[in-house]
Amino acid sequence: MEAEEKDHALVDATDFFLRDAHGIPAALRRTKQGAYKLDGARCAIYLPLTKNFPLNTEVEATLTFAGDEPGRWVRDVTPSPESITVREHHSFVQLPPPGYSRALTIHGPAFSAPPTWITPRRLASRS
Repeated sequence: MEAEEKDHALVDATDFFLRDAHGIPAALRRTKQGAYKLDGARCAIYLPLTKNFPLNTEVEATLTFAGDEPGRWVRDVTPSPESITVREHHSFVQLPPPGYSRALTIHGPAFSAPPTWITPRRLASRS
């Protein structure tokens, strides 16, 4: 914690955001696309898509992975297969009130992410 005042705290979360939250090197290795690791000197918070709102905070990070032995797919889609740069997005959202129910969403075959729980949208009048 960098600073604290009454009911507010300032936390430096830079290291948290500039880490690989999605396991990209493992996915590349598993699909035989090369051996990569995060190059911390070439990572940064992407400020145009980093925003703070009353009930949520959105942070976008640009991460660069350096490696060798690139697989065919990596060689076909990157200008320089020794480096892969991606963006990872983090959302911090205020939890809903007690009594909400969760719904399971299954990502389509184009996504490699596992199924995740989401809060259903309720379109009900508040009056």
